[in-house]
Amino acid sequence: MKLIFSANSFIYIYKLRFDIIKKLKNLNYEIIVVAGEDRFKNIIQNLGFETHSIGIQPNKKNIFSDLYLALQYLYIYSKIKPDIVFHSTIKPNIYGSIATRILGIRTINNISGLGTVFFKKNFIQRLVIFLYKISQKKVDTMLFQNDDDLNFFLEKSICKKNQTKRIPGSGVNLNKFNRSKFHANEQKNRFEFLYIGRLVREKGILEYIESAQSLSDKYDNIDFKIIGDFDEKNKSSIKENELNSLIKNYKNIQHLPYQDKIQNFIVNTNCIVLPSWREGLSNILLESCSLETPAITSNVTGCNDVIIDEVNGFLCKHKNSTDLAIKMEKFYLLSREEQIILGKKGREIVEKKFSIEKVFEDYISILS
Repeated sequence: MKLIFSANSFIYIYKLRFDIIKKLKNLNYEIIVVAGEDRFKNIIQNLGFETHSIGIQPNKKNIFSDLYLALQYLYIYSKIKPDIVFHSTIKPNIYGSIATRILGIRTINNISGLGTVFFKKNFIQRLVIFLYKISQKKVDTMLFQNDDDLNFFLEKSICKKNQTKRIPGSGVNLNKFNRSKFHANEQKNRFEFLYIGRLVREKGILEYIESAQSLSDKYDNIDFKIIGDFDEKNKSSIKENELNSLIKNYKNIQHLPYQDKIQNFIVNTNCIVLPSWREGLSNILLESCSLETPAITSNVTGCNDVIIDEVNGFLCKHKNSTDLAIKMEKFYLLSREEQIILGKKGREIVEKKFSIEKVFEDYISILS
C-alpha cells in the first residue's frame, strides 16, 4: 500500500511523524513525504524515504499562491497515485484535501492545533473556516489531539461526528526520550528554567521573558534559557532586535537557536516553561515529561491535557506574566526531592496515555 504524508515543512514530518512513518515502512508500507522545502528534506531522503517538495507559504495569505499550491498537489498526487494521503497543518489539510477529493483518494487529516489564525475572529478566520468546510466534505477521517478542537470543528459544521477520531497527540518515543540515556548534571550550582519553542507571541515568549526579568531582580542564581528560531514569515514572531533589546540588560537570560539533540537540554534544566495561549497537544511538554523534567504551562487546551497542577508541574493563567512568575518562584522554592517527584510523575503519565505505541495503534486501526 502506498501512503503519502504531507505537511507544510519537512522538519514538521521529521519531528512529529517520523516514528510513525518508520514503523509503517517496517510493515512494508511504501511511504512518500510531500512538504515545504527545508534542510530536513535531505535528512528524510538519506533515511530511505522518497520526498517531493511543494512551494508552500504557511503564513502568507495570497489567493494566487494558494491556488498554485492546490495545482501542485493535484500534479504530485496524480503522478504518485497513492492509496491514502495523511495531511497535517492547515494548508495541506485544505489544499491537499481539495486535490484528493478531485482525484478520489482516501484522505486522513490531522488537526494538530487550530493555528494562530483562530485566535482572532476576523475575515481571515471566516475564510479559513469556509475553506475547511468545502475541502473536508469527502475526507475519510479527521484526527484531533484535544476535545476542544474537535468540538469547535463540529460546532462550525466543518465535519461530521463520524469523520472524527480522538488521538493522544503525536505520541512520544519513550525509548528515545528516556532520562537514563542522557547525562544530567545534578551538581550544578545555578538553577535553570528553559523555554523551547518558536519565538511567536502565541507561545507566550514575551510572558516568559517578563517573568524572567521579574525573578532576576529578586534572585541572583537563576538562569533563563530560550531555545527556538525566529519565524520571519510569521507576523506573530518577535524580531531578533526586539529579543536582544529585552534581554540585553540580563546576562542570565540566554537565547540559543533550534537544537537537534534537545534531550540533552531538557534533562539538564530544572523546569520547562511553556506559557502558550493554546496548543493542539504540546509535544515539548510530552517530551519533557517523558524525560522526567517538570513543566510550568498555561491552563489552556493542549497544555492542561499533559500537565496536571501540582502533580507533574504547575499551571498558570495564560497571557499573565505575573501569575507565571508566581508559579516559577513556587517551583524554584521546592526542595530538589519535591521537584524529582513531579518529574517522575510526568513520566508515569506519558507512559500511561501518550506513548508513540498508543498513537501508532490508532494509525493501524485506520489503515485496517
